[in-house]
Amino acid sequence: IDADEFRTRRNETATLLVSLFGGCRESLATGRYRSVSGEIVAEEVAVLTGFGDAEDFGRKRREFLDWLIDKRVEWGQEALGFEFEGDLWYL
Repeated sequence: IDADEFRTRRNETATLLVSLFGGCRESLATGRYRSVSGEIVAEEVAVLTGFGDAEDFGRKRREFLDWLIDKRVEWGQEALGFEFEGDLWYL
């Protein structure tokens, strides 16, 4: 995707995290994964870390996961990952 779309996606995700949980932090990095075809793909990724009250996550978990699944489809991602308390989950 182009730089404007990447920025839009990051801003949309940050807005959701702040709205649901109270805040977030963003870092840019290079991510690598093995595609379905077996190829290793390297790409620029944004790591957004949401923070807030643990009870908020419990209450809003389903809304958050539904949003992630919708975005995975909308953005045409083969997989979309999120980490919670040290465990990495792929959708």
